[in-house]
Amino acid sequence: MAAPAATGVRRVLRLPPLLLDDEEAVALMVGMRAAASAAVQGIEDASLRALVKLDQVLSARLRRRVRAFDVLSSPAADVVEPALVAALTAAIGRRERIELRYRDREGARTRRLVDPHRVIAVHRRWYLLAFDTGHEDWRTFRVDRIERIADTAVLVGQQTAPADPVEFVTSRLYSLDDLRSRPGHDKHSRTSASPTRIIRSQGQAP
Repeated sequence: MAAPAATGVRRVLRLPPLLLDDEEAVALMVGMRAAASAAVQGIEDASLRALVKLDQVLSARLRRRVRAFDVLSSPAADVVEPALVAALTAAIGRRERIELRYRDREGARTRRLVDPHRVIAVHRRWYLLAFDTGHEDWRTFRVDRIERIADTAVLVGQQTAPADPVEFVTSRLYSLDDLRSRPGHDKHSRTSASPTRIIRSQGQAP
């Protein structure tokens, strides 16, 4: 477990093994999903990191139980599977180009070859910041709209990443927000500002 030290550098605390029965494991996963979706302000990032780790060791049977609960308790459009986040952060750590099967805001499905760079949370949604090789530009992708990813065994390119990934993503979203607020666009589509978070994990690219 990581905890902030006096110097501001996080230190890792070693905890004894914790034995959970099936009901406890499912309850813990569901609770952390709620925290990671910003239901509990201030611990979203830590909840998501822990959620990804637990999902990797959870049995397929228990994963199905957790996902069945999500169908009842969460809006389907906003559900982000921990396994998907784990796969994205793993690709970032390997510096590997990936293929996305992505659904855009109009519902159209596309395939994108991207160089993943960061996973960031804005407005209670998770976004992937990546270099889109087809458009030859840095783009943001809503993680809940990524239907599938595939490895390519190709290393990412040498593109210069945005100096501040958080500012880049939020500026793109605010630009879209401004566009939607103009005459002819639905005013109710505007989203209010909220804290922005970025996953700091061992899998992040430099």
